[in-house]
Amino acid sequence: MSAPVLQFPKRTSGGSETALAPAKPAAKTSEFAGVSIVRAEGTAALAPIPIDVLYPATESNRTELIRALQLLAEAVPALEHARDALRSNDLIRSDHHVHSIQLLLPQLFRCRAIGDGFAAVVNALEIAFVNQGGQPLTEKQIVTVLRTLKELRSRPFVPFDLAQQSIEELEKVGLGVDPVTLGELFDAEPEP
Repeated sequence: MSAPVLQFPKRTSGGSETALAPAKPAAKTSEFAGVSIVRAEGTAALAPIPIDVLYPATESNRTELIRALQLLAEAVPALEHARDALRSNDLIRSDHHVHSIQLLLPQLFRCRAIGDGFAAVVNALEIAFVNQGGQPLTEKQIVTVLRTLKELRSRPFVPFDLAQQSIEELEKVGLGVDPVTLGELFDAEPEP
């Protein structure tokens, strides 16, 4: 018994460019309860599940979860813009996008009822930005914060031990995630 074989588009050559011939429609997509199922010649595969379907809002977390997912959906592109601006040596625009993320963090922290892991990551990010003391983030720091927020968006109910791993990654790129202690405040030299 032979397994069904999917047909890939054939390459055609025209002039100096290589183009793909149009594929024959061998796959059929069907929707069921918000999940797409792709069937291709006797096989079935699940299409990526949207985050809103994967984590439905319940009565106990409805407001916080919906708001957190909206805020994270705003934060991820802003950090991508910050990364791109930094790569093109536009430090001011990069820092502007990073500051827009800082403004979202207190709103995200209000959604901490989602779970301890969620609250720990957001709190660590807030402290890290405060500890920067106005200094711009490096590209490595921006990429790490971006990865952390993407993970938080795809897994808002993050267990606390996995949240600690994300926080350790922030520390590895030089972000201070520990709050300033009272002793450090007293030891600080007053500015004239």
